[in-house]
Formats: sequence, structure tokens, C-alpha cells
Amino acid sequence: MQPIQPIQAVSIHFNSVHAEQRGPTARPPSPYAVTFPQGIIWAVLACAATFAVSLVEERKRGTLLRLAVAPVSRLTILAGKAGACLVAIVIMQLTLVMVAVLGFGVRPQSVGLLALALACTALGFVGVMALLAVIGRRTHSAAGMSWAILMGMAMLGGGMLPLFLMPSWLQAAANASPVAWALLAIEGAVWRGSSLAEIAPACAGLLALGGVSLGVGARAVKDL
Repeated sequence: MQPIQPIQAVSIHFNSVHAEQRGPTARPPSPYAVTFPQGIIWAVLACAATFAVSLVEERKRGTLLRLAVAPVSRLTILAGKAGACLVAIVIMQLTLVMVAVLGFGVRPQSVGLLALALACTALGFVGVMALLAVIGRRTHSAAGMSWAILMGMAMLGGGMLPLFLMPSWLQAAANASPVAWALLAIEGAVWRGSSLAEIAPACAGLLALGGVSLGVGARAVKDL
């Protein structure tokens, strides 16, 4: 029987981001600069899934039926739920930013671009929430389906394994995930040193995703 070989340790080098290291080839200055954007993504996904399931639960319990009797349209009801989800996401984002900056010494390269990236991420996944809410019909199925979709986005898009550690073919495949768009935008502002033009495609993709998803949700809201 062959003896078990010890597992070789893998070291990841963190260093300051210099001008020549900016962009896709940059390396994070600290491990917290990597986990901070990922933490924001998981908070956003949790908010989206929670609000989507809550909307399905309200339909199941008859809350939406009682609201339908009120002099408000169902689009207004969906807008209210989307607004509440947006507020929750923003609060989570700001809380994590404060913890990262004050507690772990994370210093964003650009505060303005970080604010833009966080806003686009929030708006994009609010739309995803609305879409998930109208896809699910029962609470348990909606919860399972929501997390299956969101987990798939996270696994492919760098929510578990940082994008810069992925092989090149997987990095290319990650471009199909909205989570990767959000991470590239946030990381671009935090440690990649990206410019506005470099994060603009990711932000535009998130805004388009939010708009299309909200549109689909609005068309299907009559069946809620």
C-alpha cells in the first residue's frame, strides 16, 4: 500500500496594487480585499432570495389578495416590495463597507466607483428578486428554485472561488454570470484600480438585468 503523500500548501501572495498591476492582472493587497466583495455579494443574494420567497408566501396566505382589494395596483405592490428589497440591500452593503474599512483596513481605490458598483449591483439583483418571485408558485419550491439559481450564479461567477484564481477557461465562462459582473465592478473600485470605462460594461449589464427582470416581473404580476 502506497503511503499517503502530504498535501502541498498553496501560497497566495498579496501585495500593493501598483499602476502597472492594475486591471485584470492585478493581485489583491490583502485577503480582506477579496472576501469583502464576496461578502457583499452573498448579502445581496440573501436579500434577493428572502424577498422573493416572502412575496410568494404573501400570495399563499392571501395577503396579496387582501391588498388587491385596496385602491392600489398590483404593480404598486410589486414596486413596494422591490423598494423594500433595495433598501435592505443598500443597508447591508453600507454595513459591510463600514466593517471592512474600519475593522479590517480595506481601502477602496475609488470611493465614487465603489458607490456606482454597489448601486448597480443592488438595482440588478432587485430585478432578479422580482423575477424569482413570479417564477415560484409555492413557498418551498420558490425557496429551492431561488437558491438553486442564485447559487449557480455565485459558483460560476466567483462568489466562492475568487475570479483571479480561476483557470482562464472558467474566467471566460464566468462572464455569463451576473455575480461576476458585480464582483468585477466592486473589485475594480476596491483593489483592481479599474477606471470608469473598465467597469462600465459590468455596471451596464447589471442595470440591463434589473430592468429586464423587473419588466418580466411586472408583466407577470397580474398572476400573483
